[in-house]
Amino acid sequence: MAAASSSAPISRTGPGTSAPTSSATRPTGNAMASTPNACATPSCWPTAAPTSSSPCPVGKTPKNCWPRPGPGRSRFCRWPTSKPPKPPPSAPARTPDAPVPQPRTRSAMSKHTPHRPSRSSAFGHPLPAAKSRMLKRNLLFLALTASATATLALCSKAQAAGGAYVVDDGAINAPGECNVDVWYQSTRHQGSSHTSVVAPTCTFSQLPWVQLGAAMQRQQADGQGETQLSPQVKLALLDREDLGLQLALAGSAHWALNRSHSFDGGDLALPLTFSPVASLRLNLNAGWAHAYDDGDQSHRWAWGSGLEYDLAQSLTLIAERYGQRGGEQGWQAGPRLHLGQHLDLDLIVGQHLTEDRDRWLTTGATLRF
Repeated sequence: MAAASSSAPISRTGPGTSAPTSSATRPTGNAMASTPNACATPSCWPTAAPTSSSPCPVGKTPKNCWPRPGPGRSRFCRWPTSKPPKPPPSAPARTPDAPVPQPRTRSAMSKHTPHRPSRSSAFGHPLPAAKSRMLKRNLLFLALTASATATLALCSKAQAAGGAYVVDDGAINAPGECNVDVWYQSTRHQGSSHTSVVAPTCTFSQLPWVQLGAAMQRQQADGQGETQLSPQVKLALLDREDLGLQLALAGSAHWALNRSHSFDGGDLALPLTFSPVASLRLNLNAGWAHAYDDGDQSHRWAWGSGLEYDLAQSLTLIAERYGQRGGEQGWQAGPRLHLGQHLDLDLIVGQHLTEDRDRWLTTGATLRF
């Protein structure tokens, strides 16, 4: 048995234990192994940690903690054999001139966003020469027409289809009312191909069911021009506002003014308009067309359908599909702006559905008085 140490005992307390009141003889590791109950009190704990080869009671697991009294638990313990954890490294000394580090925060725009070209940059590219000339002519024609007749605009009022549209409606002008339709049409892929039309029509008070008119057309294509004169007549056959039905009979003839054989053909049609609601009008056309082009005659049935929808009091959307049996077919659509009771402006896009499938742009105006 080793001699007892002359130094004061070290107090180590834990749950359920009390500090020693006096010094006692502490057995060595061999004594602890031979006497299992020798370390039943904290006063006999060794002052230094035993080695990893220090014996433990049979069937007991060494505890790297304070003794835990209780049923089935041993009061024997071992001091931890592992080294104590190292203290965290201290922050390096900062000089007075060094900048103060700022905490790193996540920005709302920290994700990478690829560069996207601005939409406005697409408008900076110049148009091809042919398209640029076509657009300038259409805008100039529309501006001149609007400026010349804007003083006659008083209040807003939607009107029926007409003007540059092929599909006609079943209504005629009110008795004593006249209108002048003018439009300019330019083919998209052929900047030198364009058509200008002026068409006045009137309904006289003495003949309230007859509308008379004429159209003067100037067509330029491939450096050659042609002028046509087309007298027109339209008879009102049915006008039932309570049923939303209007029916008319329309006819026209065409004469070329600069050809040896001036008669160019004629048309006859029955336009029908049905209005299920006040803001919607459906137009249906069925008729017959005769063409005479330098001795080449043709007779074809013609048809067409269109609709008009009043999107607002001053704006109407119009679309149509028309054709001839075995002949030309196409479509047109666009908005109609009502600048008062006496002036309408049209912007129309269209395309042929046969042959070269050419597209065109039309600007037009209608003046009423």
